[in-house]
Amino acid sequence: MLTYIRDFLRRHKLTHHFHPLVAAFERVYLSRICKFRVQHFSDGRLGLNWDHQTLTTAVPSNSFHAMADALQEKPTIAVMLRFAGPGCVVWDVGANIGFYSFLAAKLVGDSGKVVAFEPNPSNLQQLKMNADCAGLSNVMYLDCALSDKDESVLFAGSDQCSTTSHVVTQDSMEVTGVRSVLAARGDSLVEA
Repeated sequence: MLTYIRDFLRRHKLTHHFHPLVAAFERVYLSRICKFRVQHFSDGRLGLNWDHQTLTTAVPSNSFHAMADALQEKPTIAVMLRFAGPGCVVWDVGANIGFYSFLAAKLVGDSGKVVAFEPNPSNLQQLKMNADCAGLSNVMYLDCALSDKDESVLFAGSDQCSTTSHVVTQDSMEVTGVRSVLAARGDSLVEA
């Protein structure tokens, strides 16, 4: 259904008018794929209950509790709970401090693997500390960005943990904290 609506809007050149509507529809649609409930325990554990399943675990960071409750994160969490299971391989692109890497690692178990891509050194360091605190052995870290080309790109980001890191172009060099990072094609990484 979602594909049909998108195609219809593109065919009739209406996407620029209805983009907010489509985005809202996607959020609602995705959140209905898998309904779940979040529990916060007094000892710091986080619980997720869905489809007669429960994941209860200690979390390495208090910000993980806020992420689990954030309205804009619910569709992504729902999709992960529905589709990531034992033995799966999950790529967390722009892993930040590792909330989704953590969740995916718990869902795929020891027979699965999580590949966390994070080019911001501060975020990557915090991601590794969070994974170590949680005792995750099935997470692989790559300090690169994903792109449509294997190349170095200019990347802006704070020296602190941040959610606003991004690739910049030569035109926007007035942005502070710009550095060169490796960008890789996902296909190149799979072939290697």
